[in-house]
Amino acid sequence: MRLLLKLKALKEKEFTYNYNYPLAGEIFKLFQINTPEFMEYLQSKDVNLPGKTFNFFSFNLSFENVYNRSKKLYLRSNNATLYLTFPSVLDDYIKGHLDHLINRHITVLKNYPNAILYIKNYFVIPDFPLSDETMFKPISPLVMSIKKKIKGNVQSTYLTFKNDASEINKNITNNLQFKYKLLHNKEINEPVRFEWDNNYIGDMLQQNKRLAAKFNIDYGTKKINIVGNLAPFKI
Repeated sequence: MRLLLKLKALKEKEFTYNYNYPLAGEIFKLFQINTPEFMEYLQSKDVNLPGKTFNFFSFNLSFENVYNRSKKLYLRSNNATLYLTFPSVLDDYIKGHLDHLINRHITVLKNYPNAILYIKNYFVIPDFPLSDETMFKPISPLVMSIKKKIKGNVQSTYLTFKNDASEINKNITNNLQFKYKLLHNKEINEPVRFEWDNNYIGDMLQQNKRLAAKFNIDYGTKKINIVGNLAPFKI
């Protein structure tokens, strides 16, 4: 299921870059994900969670009119849109929470007065069609990480368009096979083939444009450095 939420910021001033983790936490609260009710629903659908799970949704927040400066977003308009995508196995559960969304608010960051978004309305939007080969253009940077042993320590390493394609294919295939088995309780062995849009990459490099970007994210008391990719790709 895909949802579009129409939001309104409390004030038309600044907004922090570091909203992704807190926003994910607010989505958990809105739809009561990982509550006993949620776990009971999953069991009724024969979805059995192992120790390692995932968030069960993806999201993207976009502002109507915004510019950035000094690692802050400045809102010219207080209107925003939040897109949410849930796996189909959760459709009935999510539908049961829709009527409780209107006029609720999302507090993206505590002690940050402009980071409160009110939910004005919501819409259920159709899924986009997928074929055997589908091209994607990411709205926000694509982040892919793997664990590697470096100098005796296991660390997160981020994959970019410069990495070997076979390493990216293996990482994405393993990730999607794990999620498919978790949601559908059966194996799928067909591998995924990932291809960058090399024409786009070539054009951007000729113009000295950046195709990978490093982001510093504050998460509680932690500071996390991640690397994302800014190029279209085909799966």
